[in-house]
Amino acid sequence: VHDLLHGKNGLLFAYGITNSGKTHTMTGTPEDNGILPRCLDVLFNSIGDLLAKPFVFRPDKTNWFKVYTEANARAHLDSLKKPKSKKKSKNKSPEDTQGDDSSSPDSSRITDQSLVQGIVEDNSYSVFISYFEIYNNYVYDLLDDASDAPLLALRTHRGPQAKNMREDVRHSMYVGGGT
Repeated sequence: VHDLLHGKNGLLFAYGITNSGKTHTMTGTPEDNGILPRCLDVLFNSIGDLLAKPFVFRPDKTNWFKVYTEANARAHLDSLKKPKSKKKSKNKSPEDTQGDDSSSPDSSRITDQSLVQGIVEDNSYSVFISYFEIYNNYVYDLLDDASDAPLLALRTHRGPQAKNMREDVRHSMYVGGGT
């Protein structure tokens, strides 16, 4: 987390045979958090008020991001809030869920209060997270609405939607179409 806050990319990776505890190590339980929730707690505790306004920085899904003015970011946020159809979306923006603990399955979760000292206070921070599962040489986006990943595929007898690995102009690898 220290390196993330000082401008480096980060990767959490769990590797092992089936039923060896990878998911438990990464996610944990509400009483005993795993690596991922602990890292996110420390990250957001450390950033505090230096977190950029929503949608000023937006990932372009190819290892890059675009920077928008606050006015353009606000317009984009407002467009997301407009109802597009009668179908309810599973995704909620952070502003939609503020003060609504009933929708959060982790509202009783014990948080890590640690933080990283010495972050640059002249910076504005934005956090982009991807969460993938690699199973039998296929990559599944665990944050994709369409992908309730392998479990949905087993119930519907359709194969889960695997993502492709891509290479950007800097020869860095990324998952194409990842959220």
